[in-house]
Amino acid sequence: CAAFIRAVHKHSGLIRASIATASNDHRLGANEAPPAIISIFLGDQLNNVFEQIKSSGTADSSLPAGSVDLGTDLLPSFSVHAGDRNRTSPFAFTGNKFEFRAVGSSQSISGPTTVINTILAESLDYIATKLEGAKDFGKAVDAVLAEIVDEHWAVVFNGNGYSDEWHAEAETR
Repeated sequence: CAAFIRAVHKHSGLIRASIATASNDHRLGANEAPPAIISIFLGDQLNNVFEQIKSSGTADSSLPAGSVDLGTDLLPSFSVHAGDRNRTSPFAFTGNKFEFRAVGSSQSISGPTTVINTILAESLDYIATKLEGAKDFGKAVDAVLAEIVDEHWAVVFNGNGYSDEWHAEAETR
């Protein structure tokens, strides 16, 4: 996940170029994914883990899954994962995967997929190179995660991509 955050932040220009078309950039008045600024939505559970890394350099817990009580004794409650769904982000973590929602409906996904796979491979190679030969692997992992969060957190936006908050946040990036 940290490699993905790094890749999207470092190479957001390539991502934008891979999806940019006149019709795609202006769908729904240019307020629908993809926004002019590429961002990642992590949701409460992953965001909590990365906030722990930001504050202490490591994470030792995550938010638990919840349950839905339907208000009747005849139907059992059921569990729901602790992730969120955000349909306003071009990259959103949705329980067990990132969804990339920025490719236009008439566009081939081959170019954007190639870009995403390539930038993720570069980021994974960066992390692997940092960890190679580490004497204390656990400390090395904590250090590289803390570095990535410190340098690339600006790409994470866990709010509503239609809100004024997003526009204010985007102006600072």
